[in-house]
Amino acid sequence: MSKIKKALMIVTCCFMQVTVSAQSVPYRLIFTGDIMLAREVQHEILEKHHASPWEQLKSFFSSADWLIGNFEGAVGNSVECRGSSVPCFAISSSMLPMVRNAGFNALGIENNHSSDVDKHNNIATENALISNKITPLTSNNSPQFLKLGRYTIAIITFTNIAGRDGKKIAIPSDVLLQKLRLAKTLANWVIVYLHWGNELM
Repeated sequence: MSKIKKALMIVTCCFMQVTVSAQSVPYRLIFTGDIMLAREVQHEILEKHHASPWEQLKSFFSSADWLIGNFEGAVGNSVECRGSSVPCFAISSSMLPMVRNAGFNALGIENNHSSDVDKHNNIATENALISNKITPLTSNNSPQFLKLGRYTIAIITFTNIAGRDGKKIAIPSDVLLQKLRLAKTLANWVIVYLHWGNELM
C-alpha cells in the first residue's frame, strides 16, 4: 500500500476533527482553538464554579485518539508578567490536572502569549505540561510525530504573530519549508497547527 501524503492546515479558532483511516481502522484527532485559563476565566473556574469547562464535552473528547489544543498563555504567576501593554495570560499550574482530565494529550504553546511570564523559552510551561502527562508542541520540536497503528502523523506548530519575546515564523520562510520537507519525508500525514491574528480580533 503506497504512502498517503496529505497536508492539512489547522487554524486555532474552533473544533476540527481529522479522521485517518488505516486499513479500515479509523483514527480520530480533535483539535481545539485557544484554551485561555488565565485572569477572569481562572477565577470563574477555581473560585465560582469549581468545575471543568469541558464537562459537557467528555463523550466527544473521549472519542478521539488524540486531543490537541492551543494553550493560550504561560504557566506562572501574574506578578511575574513581563512588561507590555497587551494582556498577560499567566496560568496557574493548578489548572493543568483539569486539562489532562478533560482528555488533552498535547497542547501547542506557540502563540503570542506563550512568553508572557517565562524568560527562558517556555521551559517552565513545557515542564509543567510534561509533569501532567501532556505533550508540549513547540516550533523547536516541530515536526512532532505521532504513531497511530502503522501510520505516522507529523504536526508542525508555529505562530506568525510575535509575543513578548518577539519570536515568530513568517509565511513563507526557509524554516517552515525545511520543517514541511522533513515532515513529508517521514510521515503519512502532515498537519500544520498555526496560531495567527490580531489581539482581541
